[in-house]
Amino acid sequence: SADDVWQGLEDWYPEDAMHQRFEKWSRWFRDDPCVQTAAWLAATAAVLGPDGQWMLCPGLCFGGMFSDDAALRLQLRLGWAAATLVTLGRISGRLQMVFTFRQQAMTFAPASLLLFCRAGEPAAGSVIIFDGCDGRTYVRRVCEVYRGNRDRASKLLLRTAGDAQDAPDDRPLYSPDGSATWLEGEMVRGVMMAGPFSLQAVFGWACVLLAFHPSFAMAFFVASQPFLALLIAMSLRFAVLLLTFPLA
Repeated sequence: SADDVWQGLEDWYPEDAMHQRFEKWSRWFRDDPCVQTAAWLAATAAVLGPDGQWMLCPGLCFGGMFSDDAALRLQLRLGWAAATLVTLGRISGRLQMVFTFRQQAMTFAPASLLLFCRAGEPAAGSVIIFDGCDGRTYVRRVCEVYRGNRDRASKLLLRTAGDAQDAPDDRPLYSPDGSATWLEGEMVRGVMMAGPFSLQAVFGWACVLLAFHPSFAMAFFVASQPFLALLIAMSLRFAVLLLTFPLA
């Protein structure tokens, strides 16, 4: 039965209340268009407004035409434009970046970055991200693709499985009662187009970009990740306050 499939799977699908609340809030920040739009507007004001002057700084090994004010402002606007495209992709559901923190049903290394796009239909063997019946998102590999007829309309149906040898059956994720044997195509959020990239590699690329094109890098980061940029700014300010006014 469907209940038997769930037995002993606490490591695969943790059920603690704190984890569920965190996932609920993170999904709201990630998926709500109003939140994303408001964050983008605030980040745009921070990048292109008077407060963004601190981002205008030349990079290493560049001088002359690469370090004048006009070139730095151009880098700033290009970084903002690239981040705006990424934000539009997230708001429209066409683009999604996923960070993995532990191995579950897939064999991706922990601390990896995956890039998913909603373009075309998934094929057998491709890796997808989909919404489970429990409200969470899951990354799995497509095993079978079938286009069935329901209500006189052709509907895309999929079967998925994890790459790990002891991965549990995915059927309980397709429907609340576990009776569905196929995953409906409407539940798919995207197909993996790039990755996995280790966070060490991503950090290394970001450092190189920051060293050579700091105006572009900082504008892109602030405009594409406004919440993380705000958290880092608050942490740095708190650290400065602690160093300036140490506790007695």
